[in-house]
Amino acid sequence: MEHHLTGRMKYYPLIIVPECDYLSKDFKEDLTTYVKNGGNLLLIGTSTAQLFKEELGIISFEKQSEQAGFIAVGGKMGSIRSEILNVTLSGESQPLSFFYQGSDFRNPSQLVSASMSQLGKGRMAAVYFNAGACYAEYKTFVLRDFINAIADMLFPDRMVQVRGSKLVHVTVNTLNNRLYVNLINAGGDHNGRNTIGYDEVPELRDIEVSIHTGSKPAEIVLQPGGKLLDFSYSNGKSVLTVPELPLHSILEVTGSR
Repeated sequence: MEHHLTGRMKYYPLIIVPECDYLSKDFKEDLTTYVKNGGNLLLIGTSTAQLFKEELGIISFEKQSEQAGFIAVGGKMGSIRSEILNVTLSGESQPLSFFYQGSDFRNPSQLVSASMSQLGKGRMAAVYFNAGACYAEYKTFVLRDFINAIADMLFPDRMVQVRGSKLVHVTVNTLNNRLYVNLINAGGDHNGRNTIGYDEVPELRDIEVSIHTGSKPAEIVLQPGGKLLDFSYSNGKSVLTVPELPLHSILEVTGSR
């Protein structure tokens, strides 16, 4: 919620505004100031982008009605169905990707699907279709990877990186001078809007976790259970493997050598 961020934006290296059609004047100004001071802002959706058209370098735009479209990332293509904001950008704005005319890499269009602009010391990017609504209706890993790729451009040096599965949600917190990395297994049938309940979550295995610890930790313990994990350390990063993630595990990082 907006009131959670007000006065605290400087603590976040990346802020994402999902699909919305209204932000208060004061909150919008706070977000713009946050970017100018070095923050990174990702705007998702046709209406959201319109709220920041000047900051994004949008010279003109036309909102097109819901339609099928095709996007690509990492050499893979996926389809969407959404409103699309057809934008004309100034020379200072950088197009990040374009829509395709059908499911064929040989037919890119001139229609920008995402762009990024420099604003003061920070950067502001926008996705010109309603990615969240698309994903809620039609699950496709291409759409998820599309958003993740833009987030990586804005925030490449994340504190925690996970490999081995794309079904792991991560949260980080500190307590009593210890770092805690929460790993949450997001597998299962909960993605379906018609799913009321489910009784099994597939276990994830061999999850590689890279953590910016700054210095070499004294130990990294897998909780619950208090299992001491082996890890390698180099250039401020500690890398380890979580052998299995049934539902929710915590990496407790203590001290430094």
